[in-house]
Amino acid sequence: MIHDDAPVRVLCGSEARYRLVRALYAAPHAAFHLRGLAAAARVDPGQVARLLPRLAAAGLCEALDDRPFRKYRAARGIR
Repeated sequence: MIHDDAPVRVLCGSEARYRLVRALYAAPHAAFHLRGLAAAARVDPGQVARLLPRLAAAGLCEALDDRPFRKYRAARGIR
């Protein structure tokens, strides 16, 4: 059975990347710190720490300089 999100799953290449992107775009205006995003995506925080810079470089998420921890949110203008 093909789900509506099947193309996104294929593009992400792994279940962890898919969960991370899904968590970011489920609440596109919310900003998450790394551990909160890892918990929302049910992905290991170490793996999220490696994936977030790659997603930011690709323009899929934005890093926000927040204190005491950097936060991330879905890139604006992408839906």
